[in-house]
Amino acid sequence: MPTEPAEHGAADITDTATDALQQQLVESLMAVIGAPDDHDVARAADGVLHTLQTRLTPQPVGERAA
Repeated sequence: MPTEPAEHGAADITDTATDALQQQLVESLMAVIGAPDDHDVARAADGVLHTLQTRLTPQPVGERAA
């Protein structure tokens, strides 16, 4: 028997995806620390950062997906 209503399923998936991006960002930044002169590593970390920022930035109500 489920302990939470079914409506929380989409929010849980989003939270899990955000958590995974946060972990990926930490790993990317550790890679930058380990290889500070590697431009490819820096670009990869920048991409993760921008993806996470986009996910965490609130969208205006009219632009949210239905």
